[in-house]
Amino acid sequence: MFMKRDRLYFSFLCLCCFLFCALDVQAQQDYWKGQVKDAVSGEPMIGVSVRVKGTGSGTITDFDGNFTVKASKGDILVISYVGYKTLELDLKNKTTLGVISLGEDTETLEEVVVVGYGVQKKVSSVGSIATAKGDDLLKIGSVNSVSEALQGQMPGVVAINSTSKPGADKASLLIRGKSTWGEAAPLVLVDGIERDFNDVDVNEIESISVLKDASATAVYGVKGANGVILLTTKRGLEQKPEISFTANFGFKQPSAAPEWSDYVTSMKQYNRAQANDGNWGAMVPESTITAWENAYATGNYGPYNDVFPEVDWWKELVKNVGYEQAYNLNVRGGTKKMSYFVSLGYLHDGDIFNTTKQEDFDPSFSYRRYNWRSNFDFNITSTTKLSFNVAGKMGYQNQPSYYENVDSPDERFFKTFFTAPSNEFPIKYSNGIWGDGLSSDQNIACLLYTSPSPRDGLLSRMPSSA
Repeated sequence: MFMKRDRLYFSFLCLCCFLFCALDVQAQQDYWKGQVKDAVSGEPMIGVSVRVKGTGSGTITDFDGNFTVKASKGDILVISYVGYKTLELDLKNKTTLGVISLGEDTETLEEVVVVGYGVQKKVSSVGSIATAKGDDLLKIGSVNSVSEALQGQMPGVVAINSTSKPGADKASLLIRGKSTWGEAAPLVLVDGIERDFNDVDVNEIESISVLKDASATAVYGVKGANGVILLTTKRGLEQKPEISFTANFGFKQPSAAPEWSDYVTSMKQYNRAQANDGNWGAMVPESTITAWENAYATGNYGPYNDVFPEVDWWKELVKNVGYEQAYNLNVRGGTKKMSYFVSLGYLHDGDIFNTTKQEDFDPSFSYRRYNWRSNFDFNITSTTKLSFNVAGKMGYQNQPSYYENVDSPDERFFKTFFTAPSNEFPIKYSNGIWGDGLSSDQNIACLLYTSPSPRDGLLSRMPSSA
């Protein structure tokens, strides 16, 4: 028994020693001092970030380029500064740091940006310009317009999307906020031509530059007061033909669904409100409430019940998921004398509403777009270049009840969708006749599935089978 107890004490002492040793090793941190200088000029660099990789500790250099940081022997120091290459120092085999030289990131500085009068290197650009590459926009995912793709991609650019209706889901863009009560949209140029860049296929984009301040937009005068967006499409390169095919298939669904109280609760709350106002004659009879309570108890109610209709319009008309798809095929190549970029694109943005195409019309919300582009460059002489661009798009937007109010085409559908009564009439009666409310044209299913009347533009309610 004593041997067992001694063995237990010995194991406990070993564990304590191990823990103390581990804590001691973990706590062995030293203060490391160094100085950061420019690799070319040898001048001390102020404000250089020096941090311990994988931790939140770090510091910045002072006016003389000196710094002091606390780190362990096996840590890695990450030294970075805007416009310079990031340097990582492993402290495992070092005893001192001394002078650390940072070299310029020439690849970043040599990049060109599109400005109002051509292109310019980043290193020589003094205006406030944000850029995005077309390949980066493609990585965002399933977006149907360029303005949607710009959301969160560039500093100072705000994209506000107020609708997801197919064909009308482009975002409103603001550069550095809104500074006027009037129109605040920026000037948009596609290859130097003023036009809507949402008509351009994202696969055709080489780069997008956003000119934000007065020094960058001055060349555009008053038109550039709200900022300027310059979209440059892809052109040919001196290379063998490069064929690229892109296919995107996306899903979309409502982010939230409305919740309704049952009809008995609604009637009781209605009666309470009328009683508070003394409108006793407007109250719903108790016999009606009792009849509905019995209907709920026995299950004798539903969207096609003649006596106890209850229609959840959201459940009846909204699908769990909608679909969208986009395809693009392009070819890029060229020689010393001629280069080319040719692109063909197709987009179909589907519907989340549960509609069925009829024999003489389609009641769905949908959008189909075809894009084509051909950019040719001919090097006629060493100093003369001829460019030939042909581009276009053809779009088909479909929705119900459009021509009843062209100025506000969505009002008829969505107003009826959210205001149609749930318990006043069934979708269809047992004899096949469409149900409708006292104020007429409240059956949204009828509005979707029956033909427009050519006489007065209203949707007629024609009997049909369930």
